[in-house]
Amino acid sequence: MPNPVDLKGVVSPLITPFLADAQTVNVEAVAALVEHQVQRGVHALFVAGTTGESMSLDDEQWRRLLQMVTTTVAGRIPVIVGVSMPSTAGAVRRARWAAELGADYVTATIPYYFLPSQQDIVRHYRAIEDATPLPLVVYNIPHLTKINIALATHLELARSSQMVALKDSSGDITALRRLKWALAERGREDIRLFMGTDLMIDAIVMMGAHGVVPSLANLAPHVLVGAWDAAVAGDWPTCWRLLERAALLTRIYQVHPSGAEAGTVSGLKAALAQIGIDCGPPALPTMPLDEAEQNAVKTILQDGGLAI
Repeated sequence: MPNPVDLKGVVSPLITPFLADAQTVNVEAVAALVEHQVQRGVHALFVAGTTGESMSLDDEQWRRLLQMVTTTVAGRIPVIVGVSMPSTAGAVRRARWAAELGADYVTATIPYYFLPSQQDIVRHYRAIEDATPLPLVVYNIPHLTKINIALATHLELARSSQMVALKDSSGDITALRRLKWALAERGREDIRLFMGTDLMIDAIVMMGAHGVVPSLANLAPHVLVGAWDAAVAGDWPTCWRLLERAALLTRIYQVHPSGAEAGTVSGLKAALAQIGIDCGPPALPTMPLDEAEQNAVKTILQDGGLAI
C-alpha cells in the first residue's frame, strides 16, 4: 500500500489526449505527456479529474487512459485516479477497477445531477471505500457539483482511516485552514490537504497544507515545481517570480470563447501541441481553438518563455 506521507507537492491533473476523432484515447501522447511531467519533477499525477475531462470518458476510455499512465509511470511517483460519476454505483464500479489497473489512490467528487444531502455524501464515500482497498482522496469542487462538502461532513469522513487526503477546489483557503485545525483537534492531522490552484503555492506552504493540484503543470511542470521547492525552502522572491510567470501562462485559459473549464482544457491542448506534445482536440462538444486563437496561445507561450 502507498504511504500517504509521500503524497505532497505538485500533483498534476493530467489532461486526456485524444486522436483527431476527439473520442479515442491517444496512448502514445499519454506516455509522452506523462514523461514530460515526471522528468520535470511533478510529485504525483491525478488521472481522470476535471482537467482530464473525466465527465466525457466512458469506461473503456477511462481504463485505457489509466492503464497507459500507470504503465508509463512504473511506480516512480504516486498515481491518483478519479472515479467521479453522477451516481454512487458508477463511482463504485470504477473504484473496483482502480487497484487492478495500478492506481495508488482513488478520488471522487460527490455525485452530481441529483444533488445529495450531506448524509448522502457520507454514504457515497463509504460505498467507494467498501469497493476498493486503495486509500481515498475526497474531492470538493462545489462550483461544478453545486454542493459544498460541509466541515462537519469532512470530519465525519475523516473517522475512516481509509480517507487519507482532500483535494479542495472551492477556492476558499480560509475554509481549508479551518478544516486543518479541526482535523488536528480530532487527531487526524495526518490527512493530506491539497488545493486545486495554479497560483496559491506560497499561501498553501505558509498555512502548512501539503500540496497543490495545478492544471498548468501539464504544460509547465518545471515552473510549478520550482515555485513549490522555493516556497518550501523559504525563498519567497524566487517563488513569487515563478508564480508571476505561471500567471502569465494561465492566460491561455481565456483564449477559448467559452472560458472556465473548457477554456482551460482547450488552451492546454493547443499549447502542448505547440511545444511538441500533440494531445488532440478536447472531447466533444467543446471545439478546439481556431487558427486565430492558436496564434494567441503562441504569443502567450512566447511571452512566458515556452515557445519552441
